Amino acid sequence: MSKSLIELLHVIPLNEYEVHVGLFNTKGRFIPQVPHEIHIHKVDSMSDVSNGTFLLSLIKSFRLIDVFSFLFAYLHNKVTGKYYWLYRIRNKNIPFFMDGELFDMVISYNARAEKCSYYAMEKVRAKVKCFWIHQDVSYITNRFEIMNRFGRECSKIFLPCEEAKRRFDLIFPNLKDKSDVFYCIVSVEKILRLANQGETFNDIFDGKRLLTVGRLSDEKGQKMAIRSLKILLEKGNKVKWYFIGDGKDMDACKQLATELGVENNVVFLGANTNPYRYMQDCDVYVQPSLSESFCMTLTEVLIFGNPIVCTNFCGVEQLNGRSNGYVVDISVEALADGVEKALLAPKLNVLPKQRTPDTDKLFSLIQ
Repeated sequence: MSKSLIELLHVIPLNEYEVHVGLFNTKGRFIPQVPHEIHIHKVDSMSDVSNGTFLLSLIKSFRLIDVFSFLFAYLHNKVTGKYYWLYRIRNKNIPFFMDGELFDMVISYNARAEKCSYYAMEKVRAKVKCFWIHQDVSYITNRFEIMNRFGRECSKIFLPCEEAKRRFDLIFPNLKDKSDVFYCIVSVEKILRLANQGETFNDIFDGKRLLTVGRLSDEKGQKMAIRSLKILLEKGNKVKWYFIGDGKDMDACKQLATELGVENNVVFLGANTNPYRYMQDCDVYVQPSLSESFCMTLTEVLIFGNPIVCTNFCGVEQLNGRSNGYVVDISVEALADGVEKALLAPKLNVLPKQRTPDTDKLFSLIQ
């Protein structure tokens, strides 16, 4: 479950709408933040079962027609890269959500994941169906057969910013009339309150503190950041880089820091559901992502006045007009150069404004 979904759930008038959230995995640090009036369901899917295990189960059950159907779908997937028939065969015996109860609307909130899109479109009965895409589709077009297949059935396909919509429309011009921008919801008041309550840096360091928040994975760019840190230190900058988040690349990032000899200037703070005091107190915030559609952490840190450096990903339009914001190319050298400039930039006194949620775009579809 993502932070952006949590924020959306908090602005739905639950006295008017009954909301059900279906999850393939009902564990995670954001689950406790779901409003208690919302119904959470663990949904069935064969997507996490390996192809070999699934095939073996068909053979043991003597379902020979299904065996041949699966083998055909599997080979079709390997040759074409398309997933629809594979997902259809694997999930055909999965029951409909809530026994096929008819909903006013279903939203596939993670349209990059084929299993989520397939389930929402094929296993949920609803009068209105929507996609909500939080990725830059220009990087993952080979995975969007589901979009081409189900896009015309959707009432709306929501993108989180203007640039994300522009890129979507270029790739799927036949769906341009369906796409619309729905900005992720960020509660300014809530973040300022949490910043006053949260923990902050507690080590002794008289240099400049750089901060990055996000899961540790390839697309978030922490490895590039660590390589940039080596350049910054070699040029005499007294800096330490703090990373908030966990993920599959934690060990690889620690190993890289050791290999480059910068381990004493890197601090891995782990996961933290309230990183906002760190955001408020750091000297420079850095978002080194290789790919984003709309970066929630960038939106959140803009509430404070820190100098900001981010790579030139989709959604960077958020920095427009920020005098101490620096957009750099996606490279080790460019990132280091941008951080050096930001180290000299002042912190601003900002007056953050709450963006009015675009919920009318959503609710109008079912009225």
